[in-house]
Amino acid sequence: MHGHDSLATNKIAIVEAGALPPLVSCLTSSNVGVQEQAAACLRGLSSNCMIWREIVILIILADNQSRIVEEGALGCLLELLRSDSKDVQEHACGALRNLSMKRCRIEMSMTLPADISRKVVEEGGLSNIVPLMRSSEERIQEQAITLVRNLSVVGGIFLFLR
Repeated sequence: MHGHDSLATNKIAIVEAGALPPLVSCLTSSNVGVQEQAAACLRGLSSNCMIWREIVILIILADNQSRIVEEGALGCLLELLRSDSKDVQEHACGALRNLSMKRCRIEMSMTLPADISRKVVEEGGLSNIVPLMRSSEERIQEQAITLVRNLSVVGGIFLFLR
């Protein structure tokens, strides 16, 4: 599990170093390769490592998700779902999937996955997500279907703390 510890530490360090604003900015680049790599990076930063012996890391990683949304990535990621690049679609959908997963929470002030899921729907995200469920690429179908599943789950199956 030590490898998971260093991965989580890296994710925290990347966000703390101020990487989110330039990453979100890169989502709107005219270069598809830059869009793809920025979406892939946000996908990685938005995923939580399941490290139950160090619950604090889970909480901080959930805060990374909130910070990604606060930087304005949600709308940009939703737009990238319409990209002509299958790789961009896959990574944008994967990042949205991670952001919408039900996670641990400890503070009421944190943006909760339910809030993120609601924002995805309110911003018209379903009109970009549903067509991806019919993609000719199974990897994109899988991401889109999992995202829709996450959006539809009310209580979630993960541990919630108050």
